Amino acid sequence: MAGQFRFRLKTVRKLRKQTEDRHRRIVAERLGRIGALQERLAGLHAEVQRTRNDMRHAIEPSRDAAEVQANLPLAMDDLRSRHVYVNQMFKCIEQTKASIQEEQAVLRGEQAKLAEASKQVKVIDKLEERQRAKFELRIKRSETAQADEIATQFARHQMRAKLRLAGGTSRP
Repeated sequence: MAGQFRFRLKTVRKLRKQTEDRHRRIVAERLGRIGALQERLAGLHAEVQRTRNDMRHAIEPSRDAAEVQANLPLAMDDLRSRHVYVNQMFKCIEQTKASIQEEQAVLRGEQAKLAEASKQVKVIDKLEERQRAKFELRIKRSETAQADEIATQFARHQMRAKLRLAGGTSRP
């Protein structure tokens, strides 16, 4: 019997493993995109908070009333432009949230594909394990049968030798 196990579906396993690796890379890319979008969202929230604090500081009552009155037209224009800026930031925040949700939906689909690809690789691995176990069992049975045959022949030879010494026939 052949002494080495040979798995005939190595190429199939290799292709399935490549598919699994490709899906794993796609999932990693999606996670990276989502992370970048979440960082952008945090930055937008921080910018809105900073701008709001600047706006509050511009109209603080602790400042000199004469100074506030003198700069009132300028302050009002500045507040209006900052208000427009904050509204634009809120629009960017909403767009970023929508992008995150879209990416997460795509990510779920890619994760499902990755799970299926991993499952296909495991199926091939299990098949190889079963085939290897069957091969090893056949080898073991073959070796046991050979050992039994050798033992039987040796016992026969011993019996013949005893019979010859005892003066009997050479055949049992």
